[in-house]
Amino acid sequence: MTPPFASPGIEAAFDVLDPQARAGLLALRGLIFDTAAQSPEAGRIEEALRWGQPSYLTPSAKPAPPSGWGCPRVRVLRCLYIAKAG
Repeated sequence: MTPPFASPGIEAAFDVLDPQARAGLLALRGLIFDTAAQSPEAGRIEEALRWGQPSYLTPSAKPAPPSGWGCPRVRVLRCLYIAKAG
């Protein structure tokens, strides 16, 4: 089950122009939470905005860089990026 957005700002980050991109981003968000729920070693997932994009952190697990991704606020055909620091 995908939880509600952690804040209105995060929800707004999913308001992209392309409905197909929005559907893909929401599906990826659901996959992140579903996978974490099935992976006890991941611990609790914290949803936040980093650099204006949704970011998913695991504060109770071993230190690891956050996973951030999103869609720029311009019209594009395809968009998705995953950033990993470190």
